[in-house]
Amino acid sequence: MVIKKFRTGIYIPSIFTAINIGCGFMSVIFALKEKYSLAAWLIVIGWVMDSLDGYLARATNTGSSFGVEFDSIADMVSFGMAPALLVWIYYLKDFRLGWAVCLLYVLTVAIRLARYNTSASSDEKSPYFEGLPSPAAAGILSAFVLLTEIYKADSPKRSFRFLVEKAPLFANILPFAIILISFLMLTKLRYPHGSRFKLIGMLPMRVFMIMIVWLVLFVMYPESVISLMLIAYLLYGLVDLAVMTTRIRRDKLK
Repeated sequence: MVIKKFRTGIYIPSIFTAINIGCGFMSVIFALKEKYSLAAWLIVIGWVMDSLDGYLARATNTGSSFGVEFDSIADMVSFGMAPALLVWIYYLKDFRLGWAVCLLYVLTVAIRLARYNTSASSDEKSPYFEGLPSPAAAGILSAFVLLTEIYKADSPKRSFRFLVEKAPLFANILPFAIILISFLMLTKLRYPHGSRFKLIGMLPMRVFMIMIVWLVLFVMYPESVISLMLIAYLLYGLVDLAVMTTRIRRDKLK
């Protein structure tokens, strides 16, 4: 009788995926305890863990079907359920259709992850995501909460005042923002993929200087820098579409 030996275990990148799930779970706990800033920051930290997971998997060539599925479960917790619950409690629980808007967001995250998984096995590797990634979508919702918390605490010293002063508007525009974000996740707009950025080798001096300035600003104004970075990322797909459309029209006129 031959007894087959099965290998068990996980690759190192999956540890970061597990931490990502923990961040999403604890974000829900803190949101229920009305510690909203902590809940929002945990979603952002989960995004960092998700990025490290993907980068390490590519760098060490340890990607696997298990890792893809595990990562999707983590993303559903940290970038689907956690931000939806946070913004519902914080902004929309008294809004009649607040639950429906948050449900729309959760469903689109689930659809996007399922669509991504079905194409993950493709041999074609693109430097772009198709549609707004769910971590960025969750980060934008978290940024709204972080800036509003600064506004309520009346402590704008560690933030860009022009952003914090707009915080009262967030509650009014949030349902529309969630609908827009949900729509962008299901589009075919291009968004830069983490695989475009290499941490090995020599960095151009201008890139190095930009990173130093970014880090200094982040230490001084963390919520504001994260918010502006995420808003710029969201707009990237729309600007890219406009540029590509202009080029196509220009080529047709030649």
